[in-house]
Amino acid sequence: MTTKLFNLVIGRALAATGDIQLTLPTSIGTSKDNYGTLVMTIISLIFAFLAAMAFIGIVYSGVMMITAGGDATKFATGKKNLLWSIIGIVVVTLSYFILQFVGTLTGEVIK
Repeated sequence: MTTKLFNLVIGRALAATGDIQLTLPTSIGTSKDNYGTLVMTIISLIFAFLAAMAFIGIVYSGVMMITAGGDATKFATGKKNLLWSIIGIVVVTLSYFILQFVGTLTGEVIK
């Protein structure tokens, strides 16, 4: 049941985004271009995974806060988790833009 729900939510979310490439290069040779493509693909996969985990953290925190049922400690835990999930999204977004900036300076742009 959980696997089907995960595939339905995350699979559709990842399939709907056209900016994230989820395929590895067909061949990896000794040229700089092939290694650069591999590194950029791995970085894109890492960012997609972190974004999905942050989204799941926000949903989980919201459910925890809604189902607290008047329990102050459970609500506070959900609120703390929500804060950390939002901080995670900000950190991932900033790191992506920093990598884009450094890539622009060096000539290697992350797709």
